[in-house]
Amino acid sequence: MLVDVLTDLYLLEGRAKFDGGPASISSRDSVLALYDLTEATFTERMEAYRAHPEAFYDLQKEVLERLNLERLDLPITE
Repeated sequence: MLVDVLTDLYLLEGRAKFDGGPASISSRDSVLALYDLTEATFTERMEAYRAHPEAFYDLQKEVLERLNLERLDLPITE
């Protein structure tokens, strides 16, 4: 699930930068709400990766793969 959350947050931030500014907090909160997360819960989950950099690398690698599929408009398979 965290791959989905990060993918959506990165897409949100990219769209916002394209439009000339950072993503709003309410937009970010809306993305988190889609996954039944609060900012605190999301931060807690991300902090857990500090002790496991290899796992964080793998997570980011999956997100990058997902973003590349989005960019190419290819179907995402789980």
